[in-house]
Amino acid sequence: MKASAWAVVDKWGAKPSAALEGKPAGSAGDIVVPEETIFGIVSRYHALTGHPTSGDTLIELLGRRCVTLGTAFPSGLNVISKHLRLQVNTIEELIEGHTILPCFRPFMNLAHYTRIANSMATGTATNTKIALGLLASRVGAEDVPRFCPVCAGVDCETIGIATWYRAHQFPGVLVCPYHGVSLVAFDCLAQRLKRTQLFLPAAAAKWSGKSNVPNVDEQERERLVLVSRLIAQLFLLRTVPVNPLTWRNHYLAHLVDRGLATTSMRVHQRALQSELLGFWESLRNLPPFDGIFARCNGEDSWGNPPIFRAR
Repeated sequence: MKASAWAVVDKWGAKPSAALEGKPAGSAGDIVVPEETIFGIVSRYHALTGHPTSGDTLIELLGRRCVTLGTAFPSGLNVISKHLRLQVNTIEELIEGHTILPCFRPFMNLAHYTRIANSMATGTATNTKIALGLLASRVGAEDVPRFCPVCAGVDCETIGIATWYRAHQFPGVLVCPYHGVSLVAFDCLAQRLKRTQLFLPAAAAKWSGKSNVPNVDEQERERLVLVSRLIAQLFLLRTVPVNPLTWRNHYLAHLVDRGLATTSMRVHQRALQSELLGFWESLRNLPPFDGIFARCNGEDSWGNPPIFRAR
C-alpha cells in the first residue's frame, strides 16, 4: 500500500513538542524491525511467505494451527525465534525489545517478573494479564491492535509494508508517542473472534479501522500525548535498576517539593487528590480513564496506597 494512503494526520503531527525521540527505522528485507511487536514480526512473515491461511504459518512456526498470538503478551517465543532465525542473542532480549512486558518491571517483584517472562518464552502467556493485575484493573485488558497512520506511512517507504509497534499496544495509549496523532484501533468484532488470525495494519484498516480519539480538544490531546510518552519512556529503563521502594521514595520527595507532604512524610491526602484530579480533569470522561478516576476521592482512593506502602 502506498504511503499516501496513510496520510490521515491531524495538526499535532507537525508539533515537535508532541513527539518522542523517533524510534529507529527498519529497512527492506529486515526480519525484525526495531520496536516491532512479535505479532507484527510473525504477521509480516506470513504476508511474505504467501501462505493461504494464518494456520499454515502457525503450523510452520509453532507446530499448531489453533494458536492465539496476542499483540501484547505473545507465547512460544523460543520456538518462534528458532524457526525465524531472529537476530537476538537470548529470548530475554526478544522480550525486552519487542513486548510491552518491560513496562511493568519497575513496579513488581523481580522473581514475579521473571516467572512471567519465562512463561512467555517457553510456555503460554494466557495467565499473564491476570498475573499483572490487568483484568482486575480499571484500565482493562482488551487486546485491540492499534497503529499510527504516520508510522504506517514511514513503514511503507522503508520496509515496504506497515507493521505493529509495541508502544501503541499498551492499555490506555490512544495517541502515538512519536508523532502525537490519534491511533487507529482495529475493532472488527467478526475478525477479532478469529483469535488465530495473522494480519497487518493495511488489512485492519480495510476491515474496520477507526480513530481511538475522534473528538478531543487541545488540552485533552496534550494529556493523551503525555500519557503515551511517559509509557514509551518506561521502555528506556531496561538498564536502570529500579524497584517499588525507589518509586515510593521519589514519589514522596516530589510531594514534599510540591507542598503536598511535610518533611516528616505526612501526606496532605485531600490536597493530593484535588491536585491529581485537577491535572487530569480533561480525561475524566474519556475511556478508559473515566474508570480510573471514578474512585479517586475518599479513603479508598487508588492514589493513597502508594504513599503508605512500597508496592
